[in-house]
Amino acid sequence: MVRPAQRPARGASSKKPESAARGATASKATVKSSKGVPRNEMDFAPAVAPNNQAGSNTMLFALLLRAGRAIFEKVEAAVALQGESVLTFRPLAIVVRFGPQTQQEIARLTAQHPAGVSRIVDELEARKLVRRVRGEQDRRTIRVEPTAEGRALFERVDPHATGALEAAIGVLDERELAAFSAMLEKIVVFNGT
Repeated sequence: MVRPAQRPARGASSKKPESAARGATASKATVKSSKGVPRNEMDFAPAVAPNNQAGSNTMLFALLLRAGRAIFEKVEAAVALQGESVLTFRPLAIVVRFGPQTQQEIARLTAQHPAGVSRIVDELEARKLVRRVRGEQDRRTIRVEPTAEGRALFERVDPHATGALEAAIGVLDERELAAFSAMLEKIVVFNGT
């Protein structure tokens, strides 16, 4: 079983696990974390390098989650400094950028649970940032659209959210970002999400 490298608990020995000493060689390269703390490349590697596809896939999954979390936290902090929640800002941003959407579409585009999106839309509607509108062709369809107040809030907060996102992914050059985006889109399309 492949396990990610673990840091010792406070007061515990910082001695490396025996398996790491036998099989892995530490690189001298370091990077600065978002807090400016030098980090060794081994902080990003498992204690034992995976020797099979399942182990590699497990590490890929962990890295995707960690990268997503790091990006989310940067954007979340930038939006919070504007007095908003990233969880309510994202659905508003979707309807401003892409036009009226159903709650199901908003849930899919924000990767949030539909019930959570319903509560968020209730909150946005109570703040008069969005409104629910019945479809003209199909009256059963209800779409969420931004109000003038919602657009104004988006225009105020979005530059901060976008700046934080760009800072978080700024380590990638244009070519890397285009390739990475294409790969992620391929995975999303393949899995129908």
